[in-house]
Amino acid sequence: MRLKIWQILTSTCLALFSALSHAGNYQDWWWDPQQSGMGFNVGHQGNTVVVAWYNYGEDGKASYLTMAGPLNGTVLKAGLYRGTGPAPGPGYSSSQVKQTLVGEASITFGTDTHAQFNYSFDGKEGTMALERFTYATMDITGSWDFVNKNTYIGCDYLGHNKNKIDYGTMRIVKQTSANDYLLQTGSCDIAFKASQAGGQVSGVGTFQCEDGAVGSAVISKMTVSDQVMRMNLVVTDAPPLRCIQEAVVTGVK
Repeated sequence: MRLKIWQILTSTCLALFSALSHAGNYQDWWWDPQQSGMGFNVGHQGNTVVVAWYNYGEDGKASYLTMAGPLNGTVLKAGLYRGTGPAPGPGYSSSQVKQTLVGEASITFGTDTHAQFNYSFDGKEGTMALERFTYATMDITGSWDFVNKNTYIGCDYLGHNKNKIDYGTMRIVKQTSANDYLLQTGSCDIAFKASQAGGQVSGVGTFQCEDGAVGSAVISKMTVSDQVMRMNLVVTDAPPLRCIQEAVVTGVK
């Protein structure tokens, strides 16, 4: 039996999409739901993470602290700085902006959607359990031309224990039940229940293909913009095969 997770199209698609890939990224709004009213804006470029923590001072007025540096694995540890400067307007001068070191902090990204923040500044210490902040529902429906890089694990049929590039057309449609979606590729359907955390969507479900292959499917790190969709996908054949296919998928409209 051949595994047909994606429909193969012409080789011109590969040239169009081969430069696209989906790496993990922590950029988003984050918060501790137990401490609503303050939160974090996390920027992530390359291996550098910048964090702006908006909170409140002892006087009850809005304040913010910043930290920045390279990730060591999944951990950022850096000094906490408080900035001062002139008010916006015609007289604004960047020469008056000052950053003062007031403490230190670390943020450990335990998963793509959860992190732990430890801080010490101005005589205060604490720990916060963070998660991505969802402020708008993401629309993941649509049709895309896609390319995906596959890695096969534990497959017991010829030719499916190596990396492979597939490309084709896929679409995601909303089902009647809440958070239920159907991903269709022409040769396989994946029915999954989606959950959103900030700017990412994940999903768990099952797949069924024209050749009779069935099994489980896990979607993670899905992001959707106006023209681009990216996600990670893991599908596992039902016993006794237990063939696992891991794919990094990028699609464009």
